[in-house]
Amino acid sequence: MSAREKRYWGFRIDTSRPNYSTVYTAEIESGILRQGWGHDEKQNLCLQDKYAEYWGGGADGAKGCIRIFSEVKKGDILFVPRVPEWEQVAIVEAAADFDTGYKFEIHNDYGHCFPVKYHGCFSRNSNPVSGNVRTTLKARNRFWNMDGYKDDIDRIITAPDERGQANTPEGRARNAVTEVYGNFANAFKENTYQAIHHATSDKAWESVLVEMLKMFYSQFEVEKVSGRSESEHGTDILMTVPSPFAANSPHGKYGVAIQVKDYTGGVGQDAIDQIDKASEAWERDGIVIIEKVVVATGAKR
Repeated sequence: MSAREKRYWGFRIDTSRPNYSTVYTAEIESGILRQGWGHDEKQNLCLQDKYAEYWGGGADGAKGCIRIFSEVKKGDILFVPRVPEWEQVAIVEAAADFDTGYKFEIHNDYGHCFPVKYHGCFSRNSNPVSGNVRTTLKARNRFWNMDGYKDDIDRIITAPDERGQANTPEGRARNAVTEVYGNFANAFKENTYQAIHHATSDKAWESVLVEMLKMFYSQFEVEKVSGRSESEHGTDILMTVPSPFAANSPHGKYGVAIQVKDYTGGVGQDAIDQIDKASEAWERDGIVIIEKVVVATGAKR
């Protein structure tokens, strides 16, 4: 039997994880490439026959990692976007067949550990990176094949001195801005949410959201409107802004109606039915509802 040819893969990690870049980079350099959907021992990919029923279907759980487990073989090359920095891509090599070198070690929801060797990284906008590679790196999949770009990938791997050189002034500027902003934005979102979530629950969320919306949308008038009449308009928070067409329109304002639910699971039909009343109810007050929103404050992102 002839030896299997080297294959090429894209491998996306969870950038919403706090300090994700530092954590993933350190682990990759130590020989571990993690993947999510692994928070329970029953999700160990080595036990897939025993617990297949437990996993359920679709690509949103541990079952979606089976392809990674079974298809990557020793010597294959994987590109990992957003590591070690936002506009960079890590280059790793499978240090063993993933199905034999795999380990399951729970770290939050990231229990799937694959063996790799780290071979540095490259900037998306550096000289050796082709348009084909830039395009495929935008894929939102957890894992995808890149064999069709073998020649393009080999060009990147064999030009280590050029990987960090942006090929245009615009590229250099974009790298600098997105690298800083990307890391900051992810950390800011996660840390802000966690801090507020731990300090707030139930109806207190409405007042908190009103204050936050006032800070971010100063051009809007934001008010808490829940109460005895809520059954008529289904709205907890109303954001309004004067209509730019008021002189030629019977409507004086545009509005965004928000229903707040302290749910820990998904949003049910009841919340949708409530907020759906907003358009007709607020129109009687001369407000055109341009958007209706349900906020599930207790749900995981």
